[in-house]
Amino acid sequence: MIPTVDPDCFIEEEREGYVRYRSTDGRRWEVHGVCDYRGDCLIGAVDPLLGPRGSRLDVPVGPGFSGCCDLRVVEL
Repeated sequence: MIPTVDPDCFIEEEREGYVRYRSTDGRRWEVHGVCDYRGDCLIGAVDPLLGPRGSRLDVPVGPGFSGCCDLRVVEL
């Protein structure tokens, strides 16, 4: 499990365009897609000046996400 900035949420699996999270209460969900860096999720985002950002230090995207990018969140 990989920690995130949320102490109650961890990354179980991560690859390009896919992140699977697990919370300390046992909930699990998948996030499909890549953030276009206009939103606040920043999953796999690339800053034009700073380069790629890893999702490990970013705020996890959870169920009910309705940001301004094309990410899809699926509860397991």
